[in-house]
Amino acid sequence: MAKKKTNIVTVGKHKYYLDGYLKSNLNNIRKIVKQDWDFVFLIDGMEGGGKSTFTIQLALYLDPTLNMSRIVFDAVEFEKEILKAEKYQAIIYDEAITGLYSREAMQYINTSLTKLLAQIRQKNLFIFVLMPTFFDMDKYVAMWRSRGLFHIYTKNFQRGYFVFYDHETKKDLYAVAKKYYNYHMRKPTFKGRFTSFNPFDKEYRAKKLKAIMDRADMQINPMFQRDKLIQVMYYELGLSQVDICKYAGLGHSTIQFVCSKGRKLFGERKTTPHHLSIRSNLK
Repeated sequence: MAKKKTNIVTVGKHKYYLDGYLKSNLNNIRKIVKQDWDFVFLIDGMEGGGKSTFTIQLALYLDPTLNMSRIVFDAVEFEKEILKAEKYQAIIYDEAITGLYSREAMQYINTSLTKLLAQIRQKNLFIFVLMPTFFDMDKYVAMWRSRGLFHIYTKNFQRGYFVFYDHETKKDLYAVAKKYYNYHMRKPTFKGRFTSFNPFDKEYRAKKLKAIMDRADMQINPMFQRDKLIQVMYYELGLSQVDICKYAGLGHSTIQFVCSKGRKLFGERKTTPHHLSIRSNLK
């Protein structure tokens, strides 16, 4: 595809710079999605590097109806907005990954995406998933189900740089570079610049801060930590609810309720021989 001139785009009442080559590709995507396709894009990079700003510019160009309700910060909101969404709309999923919560947050992202892919396809949606690094994604989503990766970076503390890896290049990058977390092991499909334009900046910051504070409150709460441990024992280690009652010293109704709350995060319960051997060792 020939490289286009960069320009200023107009989306409703908004005018902003959009890299010309990126714009030409987004124009093609707007046509292709109507042929019964969907587009899941991964956007990664360091915290504060401009991921959200860049993503909002992309999503707004593809879907001028974008609003703050479709910029979500947890798995429950994500599922709710996908079920409500109309055809060809965009949803931005920023799991508000911070500190020690990063491992659990990535599990939320992987589980939510896998669970909702059928709905995403049926509605031909544009999905943008923000994270620190796509190397922490599950292989299925990272290599096969996502259409491309935008990696956001800075130069000498200056924001506004991105590189794009298309489907095939992204697959190769994940396979070759995951061990080293090294983006330079594969040449990107193209690269470009972006500006600081963000029409939702104040609302976005307020909503994200609330999500982070709510999550911090849950993590400090010992009941939250207890529930997570019970859910891991049930879904990941394969222990029965009867066994968990015995080990935790709690009633069956409590264990049943806690396990039911974890279904959206963990999905199907694992019962492989490995987990069964762990269970037998605990008896």
